[in-house]
This record gives sequence, C-alpha cells and structure tokens, in this order.
Amino acid sequence: PHGGGGPGIGPIGVAEHLVPFLPGHDVIPVGDEMSIDAISAAPYGSALIAQIPYAYIKMLGQSGLTESTKVAILNANYLKARLEGAYDILYQAKNGTVAHEMILDCRAFKEVGIEVMDIAKRLIDYG
Repeated sequence: PHGGGGPGIGPIGVAEHLVPFLPGHDVIPVGDEMSIDAISAAPYGSALIAQIPYAYIKMLGQSGLTESTKVAILNANYLKARLEGAYDILYQAKNGTVAHEMILDCRAFKEVGIEVMDIAKRLIDYG
C-alpha cells in the first residue's frame, strides 16, 4: 500500500548501477557508503504501514470499500473539472476522466517563484 505521499512498503527495484545510492540508515547498516540519508526512522519502513490500511479495509467491508472508491473517483473528477481551466492536467483517460487522483502541472508557476506547496496551501485555503 502507498498513498498520502508515502511512506511506501515493500522492495525497491532499481537498476544495478543505482544500488549504491539506495537509502541508508544511521544505526543499522543498510546500503553502502554512497547511500543517501535515511528516509524514515525505521530502516525498512513503518511497522504499521500494512496494518493500518488492513484495519481500514476490514472496517469498511466490501460494500464500504467499493463506495469509498466511487466517492474518491467522483471527487477527483469534480476537482479536475473545477481546476482544469487554471491548471494543465498531466494525465487523463481517453474519455477525459481521471482515476482516484489527478496530477496538476505546476511547472509554469515555478518560473515566477510560485512553488507547488504555495498552490496546495491556497487550494486548501479556498476549498
């Protein structure tokens, strides 16, 4: 499972020449001398990363999980419809819809000093 910006779980697949750059850890030796700093407190990810979504899925049940998926897709397409005049949408299906999330292209804003975080906070401010 992944989502909400991470952290993810499971193996990381990279080409052989990138292995030396995989995340390291300050206490437990993983990776090698070229590894980047740790990306979480635990060397192999969050201990609860699988249990929390499992409990959530069990709590929702089959019909609740289906309904929450439908609502997520509906919400993403509502936001797309509201924002597509002001932002480019990076991926849409052939019929113009998005799945449970959408990706806004914010690169043009960066050229004038506006960061993605600025846009995200403004969207939160104005709902």
